[in-house]
Amino acid sequence: MLKGVIAYYLVILLYCLHYCSYSGFLAGAGFLLAWDRSEDKGEGRLFRFFVQLGIVGLLPVAAYFIIPALSANMVGVTIWPNWRVPFTYLMSLACGLLVALVFLRLGAGVLDNVKAKLTRQTAQERNRKTDIREIEKFLPDVPKGGLKYDPRSYFNFAKGMFVGLDERRQPIYIDREDWLMRHISLVGGTRLGKGVSAQTLLYQAVKYGEYVVVLDPKADEWMPHVFKQACDESKLPFRFLDLRQHAPEQTNIFAGGNLESIENILIGGFSLSEKGSEGDHYRLADRKAARQAARWLVDHPNATPRDLLLADAEAADGLPGDWAENAKNLHACLEEIAEIRAFNHPGGDGFLDLAEGERSGGVLYVVGDMMNTRILRAQKMILLRLLLLAKQRGR
Repeated sequence: MLKGVIAYYLVILLYCLHYCSYSGFLAGAGFLLAWDRSEDKGEGRLFRFFVQLGIVGLLPVAAYFIIPALSANMVGVTIWPNWRVPFTYLMSLACGLLVALVFLRLGAGVLDNVKAKLTRQTAQERNRKTDIREIEKFLPDVPKGGLKYDPRSYFNFAKGMFVGLDERRQPIYIDREDWLMRHISLVGGTRLGKGVSAQTLLYQAVKYGEYVVVLDPKADEWMPHVFKQACDESKLPFRFLDLRQHAPEQTNIFAGGNLESIENILIGGFSLSEKGSEGDHYRLADRKAARQAARWLVDHPNATPRDLLLADAEAADGLPGDWAENAKNLHACLEEIAEIRAFNHPGGDGFLDLAEGERSGGVLYVVGDMMNTRILRAQKMILLRLLLLAKQRGR
């Protein structure tokens, strides 16, 4: 009697299994969608929901193996499900995987668009989520070789600083106050337009009357002409400083500097500051010599780096005359700077004053080098001189 009842219920369960064979769809879709959300590491609600859905879809598989085992042990007769049950389950499992793949490929983007339309967006939203496989559809239609246009036709000082054109070829402007108060970094691969963007922005800065300084270690072929034109249009001076080895005498890095500026240029330009190493002890003498040199240069306003070396060699005007022995780093760096002809103009005709541009505006265009150690140091000293000018200017 008991065996009959058990067999009866097993048959009913087997009958239900026949209709549950389509649950393979839940297993395939659930586990594939859970795998897609695996970055949640079990913490996301969707991840847990999809895992539970997949487990529910696996229950008929368990019953397919459990019913024959139970019937054989408890009734003595093995009751096998119809062969169509596992076949139907596998087919529905494949359908679940296919539907989940189609959803992940196409439906997710549609769902995001629907959510975006139903969501109130903030004014700070800049970009929307797109499918990288279809990114070309979202890129602006730019002709081969880039979009050719004259940025000057979009200059509008009432709107701010012109930056470029958006994907609809409409001009983009940034507020003038933001330009003055913030830093800008232009980042991108080779030949993607960083130089053109910089020229566009700085061209407008010249028109505003700012003092624009360009440090160009690569010696760009066209950029100096662009800024020369901007200065001509604005009736402002254009200064060209060539630091390369063949260049003639043009300026004096120390001219017009006060005691603080010259001392900082020597210590910072020659890397004599403390570095937290054992070598700091030996830099004490170099920094002392730098202070002595700064005082001497302030007392001799037109003295060049070459003059300073000669004066120390002669122990003139209170200089110790022993830098070559006791301040070797400073002395060696001074020798290298003294060999840069561009830094040793004695003053007078053709002299380029680095500080004058702050008062008159215009452009200082500095051409340097990316490999020569002496010129690299000279570029660093010019940058320090300009930073100190900015620090010491009136508010």
